[in-house]
Order: sequence, then C-alpha cells, then structure tokens
Amino acid sequence: MDWMKRKSLVAATLASAIAVLAVACGSDPNSGPAASDDSLDTTPGASEPMGSIGIPEPDGSAPAGIVVGEPVGVVSYLDLVDALESRGVESAASDMVFPPTYFAVDGRSIVVGGNQDSQVPAIVFEFEDVATRLAAQATIDLKAGVIGELSLGVFDRVVFFGSGNLILMYTGDDAETIDLLSSILGQPLDARSDSDVADPSVTIRKLVDAPIESVDLVIMESDPVQITVEIVARLSNGCQEPGGVVSHNAGNIFGLTVSNSVPALDGIACTDDLRVYEESVLIGSRNVGEEFRPGVIYTLVVNDVVIEFTTNGVQDEKVSLSGYDALMLALTRQGVTPHATGEIVSGVLGVEAGIIKLGDADIQVHEFKTAALPVGMASGVSSDGGALKLPDGSTVSVRWIGPPHFFLIDNVIALYIGEDATVLSALLGVAGESFAGSPIDAAKPSLEPTKSPGDEPVPFPIPTQRAPIESVEIAFLESFPVQHMLQIMAGLENSCIEPYGSEAVLTTGADGINVVKVEVTNVVSPLGMACDEMYRIYEENINLGSDFEIGSEWDVFVNGELETSFTAQ
Repeated sequence: MDWMKRKSLVAATLASAIAVLAVACGSDPNSGPAASDDSLDTTPGASEPMGSIGIPEPDGSAPAGIVVGEPVGVVSYLDLVDALESRGVESAASDMVFPPTYFAVDGRSIVVGGNQDSQVPAIVFEFEDVATRLAAQATIDLKAGVIGELSLGVFDRVVFFGSGNLILMYTGDDAETIDLLSSILGQPLDARSDSDVADPSVTIRKLVDAPIESVDLVIMESDPVQITVEIVARLSNGCQEPGGVVSHNAGNIFGLTVSNSVPALDGIACTDDLRVYEESVLIGSRNVGEEFRPGVIYTLVVNDVVIEFTTNGVQDEKVSLSGYDALMLALTRQGVTPHATGEIVSGVLGVEAGIIKLGDADIQVHEFKTAALPVGMASGVSSDGGALKLPDGSTVSVRWIGPPHFFLIDNVIALYIGEDATVLSALLGVAGESFAGSPIDAAKPSLEPTKSPGDEPVPFPIPTQRAPIESVEIAFLESFPVQHMLQIMAGLENSCIEPYGSEAVLTTGADGINVVKVEVTNVVSPLGMACDEMYRIYEENINLGSDFEIGSEWDVFVNGELETSFTAQ
C-alpha cells in the first residue's frame, strides 16, 4: 500500500509540473494538430486542448539520429501496455491524463517498472500517425534542455523514446527500467550515457516538503495592503539544499509549498549538518477586486503550518484546514482554478455537501468528522455508483443524470457527475483513483465494474467502540404529556476519536424490573494514525418520550453499567 501511495504521489508531481508549465507558457489552445482517431482517444469526454506548441511540418524523412522502427510492433498506447505487462510490469496502464504542454496532444501516464523505492511513471504522447510523431520529436533538443521553446529544467533527469505513433518521456534514472524500455521501443533519443553522471547524489535529486521552523507575516501599510510571508525552514543534513517555494492560491486560501532538494537514490552518505534558511514570499494581488479586504479572515498554509489572518495581523496560529478547503488547495496544485461557491446541498451520502466549481462543473464535497467515516461510507457504494448504503442501514438506488465518479480524499468523499477531462484529470491527480462510479477511460474495458446477480453495496463497516461515560442524569420536560430526557456526558479519549451516536431501548427484565438500555459509541481512529492524547467531553441528549406509566420505576444502564434510576412522571 505504501508503494502505491508513492506511485500516486510521483504521478501527481508530474501532473503538477506539466500543468504549471502549461499555464506559465500561455499556450494557444486552438493551435497544433490533435489526435483524430476515435479508437485511440483515451481522454474522457471531448474537450479542447489546454495548450500546445508549434510543430514544424514533416518533410517525410526521419531526423538524424532518431530511430523510426518499431522493434516489437509498438504503435499505440495499448500496444505498449501489452508489451510492458508481458515483460512483468504489473498494471502498466493508467487513467491519469495530462493536458497538452510539450506537444499538441494529451499526455497519458503509464507505469514502466523500477524497484519499489524508485518507481517512476512515464508519460506517453500518442499522435495520429508516425509522420506527426516524427515532426513533434524533431522539436526535442536535450543538449539545450528544451522542447521547442519550453524548458525541461523542471526535471532533474529525462529520457525520451520514440516508436510508432508514440513518444515516451521517462523522468526516472533506474537503469533496468531504461533497458526494459530500450528493448521495447529501441534506443532512447537521449544521447547522454551513465558515465556523464559523475555524482548521482548531486544530479539525481527529488523535492520533498521542508520542515518549517517558523512563519511570520509582515503587513505593509500600503494601498492596497501587501503582505509578505517570512518563512524559516530546516535542512536536516548536508545533502539537502533549498528547493524553492511554489504558490497555490484558492480563493481566500493562500498555499505555499516550501521544498528541499534531496538525493533521490537510497544509500547516499550525508553529513550530519543541521541548518536553517529563510524564504520571503509576497502574497496577495494588486488586481481590482482581488485585494486583501479589511475584516475578512484568510487562511495561510505553509506545508503543515496553518494560520488564519486578517489585514490587522494573525488571528489564530493553531487551526486545521477543513476537508473542503484542503481539497480546494489540492486542486490548485493540479494546475486548475477551483472556486468556493458557499453552496450547500443535501448530498446523497447522509451528510450535507459543499460545492466546488471547476469551470462549469460542480464537485460535491461530502466532509466527515474523521477519516474513518468516509472509508466506511465508501464501502457502502456499489462499484458502478448506482446503489448507496446509508448510515441508517437503508439502501437507495440512484439514476444519475451523467456518469458518476466517486473519490476518497482523507476525510472527504468527492462526487463529480460528468465527463470533463480536465476535472477528472485534476481529481485523479489529487485522489490517485476513483473508488466507484463510471469507468474513466472507456478504452480500457478492464476497468468496467464486475457485477454479480443481486449486486448490492457491502455492509457499512464504520469501526466504533463504547464511549467512556462521565455522568448520566434524567430530566423531565415541562410538556403534556411529560417528556423524559436522558442527559449523558461522554468522553473522547484522543484527538482522532469523534462521537458516533447513541441508541436507547426500553424493556422489562425477567424479574419484572423496567430497564432502559443505552449504547453510546465513538468512531475509532484508523490504525496507524498519529493522535494527540487530548481527552474531551461531549453531551448526548436522548429523548425517551412520554409513553411511561406514571409512578413506574426504571433503571438506566449505559454501556452495560447501571448509571441511574428514575420514577416516571
């Protein structure tokens, strides 16, 4: 499971890098050839390309030094998937689609091998024919580190292969993987040899989130108000170097990702040299209507530090980002611009859902109190999304107005109904994959949900445990007839545990004693989750109703213990 998470994170990083380049270069969405063979169209739904670069017209001859042949008949993406899987790569195909950036066609992720610690996916660009691919291939200049006018500087290492209608871009440095790709696609277009890499600890590197020592705001007395974020970050050893800061803004949320550049290879010897460094970042905008406004509470997220502030200064340094806001920020890291609508709908999963707008598309955000609750809810959604098991045990069938797609992201279940490729690509970049709903890539029948007779959602397995009980009291409401109310104070044993609910049953024991049996339960935190030892108290009120014989005696058992008795009124 950890390996799969790493693979998803690497794919998400590649997606972020390509999306950032697409935005930075201001490509023309209406120029450049696009794939026209419908049978090879792997992009969900029909959408205009987000960007392209100019490609010279082919002259019919192969550029010097480029291998044109197809060693094992690899012409299409699916051919390459079959070739890789026949060589032992497990589940080579991927659903992640990247917008056109380096070339005038979408890129699509593919898993090409590597060991579990260095596994890096590649990106495949599929053209309508070999001539178009050769023309695009001619724009690659690895000595200059560019494709056309676009820099490849965002990647520490990149290797290109060409075969059939495909250009494959591999950003890893695993020698066995490069050999595998060479045996399938021919020699790489990259002319550099391993001997060019004198010191792998220097040249083969990756970015990781930097530990944050402190975050301070400098609010300038200007019109409009300008705010600078002063950050002190830590380098944990002599091999680490500052890796820069990337800004991701989503409405009133300002996200800054501070990175360290570290060796990508294991086993590199590093000195024990603990250092700190400073980064200064100006946030906000001078555009009319986008300035900081007095009285508005903004959120600043610097790696794992979350701060609320106004134009008067910091309001709270110990806040947590809601699931809704965290998803907003995560989407911006995919190169898209989400908008918080403030709209709340009833939702289909037993909780209200907020709406995030992405272009014309609506993403329903069902936010739960803990990460355990959405995991349980997800297990109650049928594979095709057509049946849902709700927390009360009931099952509902849903006929969607478009293809549904369910995504599980921490304590959020996001639901998107539609086929927009940009929306799906962004959600896949955040969540890694969808857990239920319509297949995202219609060209891959293996993704179709396997249904059996009477296929229904599995039970709703939310892990719970009995809550510790602090006190139990009975209250008689001034009504007619009199309502009998139990007032229970229960405990939460750490920061990850949340209330789940309560249930009361009135019965008469074999000895004729009237008994009220109450169960008060909490949601258990998932295994392995780091939780603060913070004991909290909450109140649970249970209305027992008025259907009592006046003067009858009742014993109240809560979680198996006799807590109190009362005489009915």
